[in-house]
Amino acid sequence: MPKRTKSSAAIKKPKTESDSKLDEELEIYEKFFFEKFATELGDKGLRHDGRRFDEERQRIIKSGVLNKTLGSAYVAWGEAKVLVGVKGCFVPPCGPDSNEGKLEVRCTIADTAYEGVGDDILQTRDQSNTVAEFVSLMINTSQTIDLKSLCCNEDFAWILHLDIYILSYSGSIKDACLAAAITALINTTIPDTEVVDEVPVVVPNSGKKLEISRYPISSTIGKFKNHLLIDLSQTEEAHSSIINIVHDSTGRLLNVSKSSGPPVSADALRTAIEMSRNATKKIKQEIESEAVTGSKKKALF
Repeated sequence: MPKRTKSSAAIKKPKTESDSKLDEELEIYEKFFFEKFATELGDKGLRHDGRRFDEERQRIIKSGVLNKTLGSAYVAWGEAKVLVGVKGCFVPPCGPDSNEGKLEVRCTIADTAYEGVGDDILQTRDQSNTVAEFVSLMINTSQTIDLKSLCCNEDFAWILHLDIYILSYSGSIKDACLAAAITALINTTIPDTEVVDEVPVVVPNSGKKLEISRYPISSTIGKFKNHLLIDLSQTEEAHSSIINIVHDSTGRLLNVSKSSGPPVSADALRTAIEMSRNATKKIKQEIESEAVTGSKKKALF
C-alpha cells in the first residue's frame, strides 16, 4: 500500500474534547438532514442520488486485467472499485480423503479507499477480514470450485490465493468483491504440472480453465422508512436497515443476513429477496458476457 507522507491527512493532531463534541453534533446534523431530504425525495419515488428505489448503479466488469496471475478481474460498482488476482502454489493434498486442493481468500483495503481509512487500523483490519470471510464462505457454500480438480497427485495439490484489493469503498462493497472474485476465478487457468526429482514443476504455456459450476451473487438491500432500496451507496448504508441476500447463478437462495437497523417485516423481506433475484440475473449476465469477451483482450497491467 502507498506510504503516507507528512503532508498526508492521516497524520493528525490528537482530538480534543471540543473536536469530539463537534463530530457528534455534525453526525446528528447529517442524520437529520439526510432523513429529511431522503424522505422528501422518497415521496417522489427517488433516492438521494437520483436513482429509483429498484435502480442499480452502473457496473463495469473486466477480466484478465493482470499479467502475472492465474486469473484476475476488475470491478467498478458505482464509485466502489475492486481488483482481484489469483495466484497458486503447491501444498500436500487436503480434505477428508487427502485428495483436494484449497482456496484461501485475503482482502486488503487500500489507503485511498475512503477518507480516514488509516485512522483506526483495527477497524480497517476487521472490515478486510469480514469481506474475506464472506467471499470465502459464499464460494464454499455454493460449491463453486470442485476442490478435487486442484489435486495433482497423491503428493501435491494446488492452493489458490485469491487476493482482493478494495481501491475505493463506496457502499455494497460485499456485492462488488464477490462479483470480482467470481469473475477472476472464471478467468483462472490452472497450469499443467509434471514431477521432476520429486518436485512439482509447471509446464510452460499449458493448462486449462478452472472448473466453475454454479457460483454466488450478492445483493445489498436497504430499508429506509417504508422504502426498499437496492444497491446501497455508502450514505444510504449509514441510515438504513441493511439486508444482504445471496443467490447462486441458478437462482437458488443461499444466504440472507441483516446487519444493522430496525427489524424488517416478513413481507418486506420477501420483496427484498425478489429484488435480489432480479438483480442476480443481470449480474450473472454481465459476468458471463465478460467471461466470453475478456479472454480475447490483453491484460491492462
